Amino acid sequence: MCGRLNVVSDPLVEIYVELTGEPYPGEDNRNAAPTEQVWIVGHSRDDTRRATSARWWLTPYWSKTLGTRYAMFNARSETLATNSAFKEPFRRRRCVVPVCGFYEWTGTGRGRMPYYVRPAGHKPMLLGGVWDRWRDPESGVASVGFAVVTAPAHPNLAFVHDRQPLMLSFDDACAWMDRRTPTQDLAAMLGSALPDALDVVPVSTHVNNARNKEPLCTEPIGDVVAVEAD
Repeated sequence: MCGRLNVVSDPLVEIYVELTGEPYPGEDNRNAAPTEQVWIVGHSRDDTRRATSARWWLTPYWSKTLGTRYAMFNARSETLATNSAFKEPFRRRRCVVPVCGFYEWTGTGRGRMPYYVRPAGHKPMLLGGVWDRWRDPESGVASVGFAVVTAPAHPNLAFVHDRQPLMLSFDDACAWMDRRTPTQDLAAMLGSALPDALDVVPVSTHVNNARNKEPLCTEPIGDVVAVEAD
């Protein structure tokens, strides 16, 4: 699962320049939650990469309403090619979600403990995603939404949660976005890879409230756990 993201211009500005030729165009959001706007990168119709502000909740183009009845902010890697909502985006509309890290919770009930998972060192993380464009049948106004692809957790990260977002190296991210890449060639990316070493940071329950966006969200309250890359 992946339910919160940390997105700030530093260090994202450089990765956006590498991916699109332009700096990060958005505002800082240290505690981005589903249904909020988050910037993604994908291929446009002229086959160039471009950044787009998208709603973190994929609504299929064929849906009658822009609702939230079903949880559509994550897409399971195991069913990407067969799920009716995700199979077409997986084939033609893949994207990358550049972030500084993501949050995950362990435990159950009120005792759930939040962790902030970030790359070791001051560097960005590239998450694999899929997107779709839904158009209001009455107004004609279009809404772009996306889902973060998730996979079973890597053994080194399973102590946090049994699933993880799809983390991509820069080269894999470029291939993932490219619509010319056949889906069968993406199978190797859909596993539980850790392309970079990670820091798992225990943080306070301040992050539980999505309205809280301050730096306090990522401040450690205990020892940081180092997780090795593959």
